[in-house]
Amino acid sequence: MRVWGNAMPALPFHIDLSKLPSPGHEDSLFTIDSWNGYPHELRGLLEFIGSAGITGVVSLSGDHHLHAAGLLRAHRDDPGATAVCAEFVTTCISAESMYEDAFVSGRNNDEFAPLVYRLENGEEIPVWNLTLQDGVAAALAYQVHGAQALPRTRGTDIRYVDSTARGYTIARFGAAEVKVEMVAMGDVTVPFEQAPAAAYRAFFRLPLWEAGEEPRLSGPDFTGPPAFPFGADEV
Repeated sequence: MRVWGNAMPALPFHIDLSKLPSPGHEDSLFTIDSWNGYPHELRGLLEFIGSAGITGVVSLSGDHHLHAAGLLRAHRDDPGATAVCAEFVTTCISAESMYEDAFVSGRNNDEFAPLVYRLENGEEIPVWNLTLQDGVAAALAYQVHGAQALPRTRGTDIRYVDSTARGYTIARFGAAEVKVEMVAMGDVTVPFEQAPAAAYRAFFRLPLWEAGEEPRLSGPDFTGPPAFPFGADEV
């Protein structure tokens, strides 16, 4: 297995705002302060990995203040294109999570708010995870129909997002497999003498693949209550 250390994520955090029911919205990217801002260069790198038959490439990145995992393909708008590597994005510990920033924006914008959160029996549900992972249509369907509308099969290259998490990631590399453990800490916003226990752990496995094959990313498997939307449709 090969490690690609990345300061910024390459996963396509694409916000398909054109699917909002009101007209005049264009699709957007969460930020261009990442590989999303350099699509030509990223495509060239991924094309080289694929054409050279290089396998076992795993990008480890951070900076976006969330946990995320998924696959990277050179032509990400082409569902028939072969993914050539996987990426794991680790979150922060002391800084604000991505969700906290998104919540501030949603609270002040009635049209954006349904893509960010939903209040259920006084509990704030981080719908922003669903928006990033499965798109605007999935988030709006959840707002209207609840958990029964959650996608059973998540079809995007982004396989996992928890924008609320604060914590860290452990990646264990072997010659034939990488195992990744994403740890979300308990409340770190209050003073403590001992570190709070983990709220949950999400586990992934990625075996080495052959040239021309796609990475076979499995997970997340959880210990502890899983991050929304995982497990929400099983209640």
